[in-house]
Amino acid sequence: MTRATWWRTIGMAVAGVLALAAGARAQAPEQTRVVLGVGIDQSVAAWPIIARDKGFFRDAGVPDVDIKLFSSGAAMAEALAAGSVSLGFSGDAPVIIMRGQGLPVVVLSPLADDAGFTWLFVRTDKNVRTPKDLEGLKFGFPKGSSATNVFDKLLETYGVDAKKVSIIDMAPPDVITAYRSGQIDGSFLWEPWPYLAEKAAPTTRLHTVSTSYFPGNRGAHVKLGALRTVFSAREEFVRANPRTVDALVRAVVRAQEFIQNPANTAEYVRLVSAALKQDPEQIGTTFKELGLTSVVDQAFVDDMDIVSRFLLDIKRIRKQPPMLDWVYTAPLERAKPEWVKVKGRWKP
Repeated sequence: MTRATWWRTIGMAVAGVLALAAGARAQAPEQTRVVLGVGIDQSVAAWPIIARDKGFFRDAGVPDVDIKLFSSGAAMAEALAAGSVSLGFSGDAPVIIMRGQGLPVVVLSPLADDAGFTWLFVRTDKNVRTPKDLEGLKFGFPKGSSATNVFDKLLETYGVDAKKVSIIDMAPPDVITAYRSGQIDGSFLWEPWPYLAEKAAPTTRLHTVSTSYFPGNRGAHVKLGALRTVFSAREEFVRANPRTVDALVRAVVRAQEFIQNPANTAEYVRLVSAALKQDPEQIGTTFKELGLTSVVDQAFVDDMDIVSRFLLDIKRIRKQPPMLDWVYTAPLERAKPEWVKVKGRWKP
């Protein structure tokens, strides 16, 4: 090999390396640091915690992820609406309220179906055997929440006189305090509040969003409403950071696959309980009730529509947003195409 040929070979190799590096930079996420707004219970917090602690965000090219915990999904949605966070994990209602009020948020992926994670529970000493036995009792939960819709539907479905049931508007922690002291007789709330109610007083669980546990029709499928958790983002963040969004969705998909694998349950409980500073027994017990799914299908769309119609009826939103108009499924299609049965219509 002549000296000229040798230098040409070296030059071509260097050019190839530089081209590969440039290509890698072009494909790398725009942001290597993001802040995620997250509600504090495991039905929304588990996915970002697992993706962070197992290194899934790092592997996707976003190594610096700050999980900002909020006291509720509604508080997280307020931060998302204000722009103090650009991506969030929450229940369906807060995000639908944002969209219904014209705020620019899109759903990137479902996380879980909470139909079996939300319970009607009463004090055992009230001896409730049938739905009609609910008449004369006092219940506490946040009015305007998804629990309100489900409870109203339960009364209607079973022919309970709503005028004979007292409802007190209170936050979930206050529900447990009032329940312990006997100021209220029960509630219809998502975990971990039913679990904590059982620790506060002898408790009977009577119904989830989809299944009855009343003695007369125990195990019957009775759909009273819908409760979903979702991963969402502000539109402008998605438009400005498409590769970052793709990377985050890939990491969340890996987290979903990890959580769904029974072999990982013990590690899941350890990581989530440590991150949330909650009792491992509580996390492990209530985890069994989660309906884990990131599939975008007609059932997901129908459930979101149920909640949006309820929010429209109680005037929490001005108009019902067409669900698929603000679902952005392209990143999920690229990460896990078989999970997208129905395509969202939103585009950057």
